[in-house]
Amino acid sequence: MLTQTLVIGMIHQTVDKQKAFTLIELLIVLFIMTLIIGMIIVRLDPTRGTQHQLTATANQFSRLMHFAKEQSIITGKSIGVMILRQEIQFMQLKTIDGEGIWETMHQVKILRPRKLPFDIHLNLREPIKSPPQILLYASGEITPFTLEVRAVGVSNYYTVVGNENGDMTVEEIKP
Repeated sequence: MLTQTLVIGMIHQTVDKQKAFTLIELLIVLFIMTLIIGMIIVRLDPTRGTQHQLTATANQFSRLMHFAKEQSIITGKSIGVMILRQEIQFMQLKTIDGEGIWETMHQVKILRPRKLPFDIHLNLREPIKSPPQILLYASGEITPFTLEVRAVGVSNYYTVVGNENGDMTVEEIKP
């Protein structure tokens, strides 16, 4: 303990000067502890990021399908959708030598082929073997479908359901 003697006039006072933390030092320590606790929580729940990707993928697919349906109505041409385990391809019908051939769309940037993250998988219930599996007609109608969007290590999943009149819904399924 450090002591100092102050002389004020004729009175002698002894003041104890103790070592203490300043407010700024305490705030810095609290900030560092908060960062460490946050990193520990994220590491304890590794599915948190995957769950976010799962939700984003299901919603993105639904938005892409709405856009493709609108594109089909505007252009007056049908658009096909090919669902692979980790890829989505939008296709259009081209006539070559009098024969119709489905080709992947590249001219509309939003409808370019998309690869999914390695831990996200698509599963089309009652899959149709011939490509494309889903058709979006210029009338606004679509081939009915149910698509499961699943992630490795996550028990819940999403379904994207499309009905004949072109309406689509996204629903989270919790087992």
